[in-house]
Amino acid sequence: MNNPKSQSVRGSTARLQRAARQRADDEARRIPWQRLLDTQNQYIDWQEFYLWVRSILEVEDRIPDWLLEILNARVPGFIETERALTPKAAKTRPLHFRLEDWIDDHMFGFAKQEGSFFAITYYAIRDPRYQRAEVCWSECVERWQKAKPIQYPSFDEWKDEAAHCDETAHLLPELSRRERRRSWSSPIAWPRLFRDGSIGKRLRIGLGRRWTSNPGFPQE
Repeated sequence: MNNPKSQSVRGSTARLQRAARQRADDEARRIPWQRLLDTQNQYIDWQEFYLWVRSILEVEDRIPDWLLEILNARVPGFIETERALTPKAAKTRPLHFRLEDWIDDHMFGFAKQEGSFFAITYYAIRDPRYQRAEVCWSECVERWQKAKPIQYPSFDEWKDEAAHCDETAHLLPELSRRERRRSWSSPIAWPRLFRDGSIGKRLRIGLGRRWTSNPGFPQE
């Protein structure tokens, strides 16, 4: 016997998927597909860096001195922006999300201005390389919170570990009612929801991975 609640969840997820896909397709048709693909790959590069940093921040709950030097080199200006925040402003959003916001605004501001940022994030999170990085972040945090490493892996070492992760790990088939409310409340936040822990793992179900399935792009 079918569960009405399960059917409702599947229906809501399908509607969210269709709406997100339509918006991404509409944005993608406005720009050359090769530029979209190149920017998508750049976005994944930055997401790998972000997820590596985030895995450390979530365990340390602060920025270690050695990581501070790396951030100053890779995202110059971010630390200065952080230091200028009032204590109240700093509490409104976790540090790792503020870093992601900074990367999105400063590295991909051009995509936001031209109206392609949603499409870039939509296709990026379907890429196996991105999904492996997210799995690596999740597994590292879980492992390190149980036993903090004597020395954290370098970014290159972390990427090598991520390359060997299973991009299909931990995916769950349904959204909870709370998660559906969050996902529908702000369409502009959908790409972020895909990256938000278990919510993202669930939302990716059924989306497929081939960016070339977009009717606006050339097929192989």
